Amino acid sequence: MITLIILVFCTSCSPKHEKTTKTPTFNYEKNTLMGKNGKIGMKSETLKKGKESEITFYVWGTEEELSTPFEVRGINESKLGTKKESVIPPITILKYKDSIIGEPNLIIKSKVKPLEDGNWKLTTMFNDKKFYTFNVNVLDE
Repeated sequence: MITLIILVFCTSCSPKHEKTTKTPTFNYEKNTLMGKNGKIGMKSETLKKGKESEITFYVWGTEEELSTPFEVRGINESKLGTKKESVIPPITILKYKDSIIGEPNLIIKSKVKPLEDGNWKLTTMFNDKKFYTFNVNVLDE
């Protein structure tokens, strides 16, 4: 009985690690994008620590919601206790366009150079409102 109590106590005290949920993917124009079809898709190279990579976002939505300031906020979820947020600025935002069914209304390109490897959450924001969050793995060189 005492052994059972100790076993239950020890297992309840073990540290809990957050599971990283994999971002779903979908196909768009011969590309596999991460994200949500009809809302936002992200195409990127393999992200590596210390290496600059390009990210392209394909965004669907109304002119009202997509004509506001855009930014991406990144947090390295692997660094427990040091969840320092960084902002990834867009380098190119193509003007909003009414689209033919299935085409994105906005295409945004960014360059990113992660300084740490690990599991990152990249949250896209329009006018400081969360739009969509991607889970991305940054590899060590």
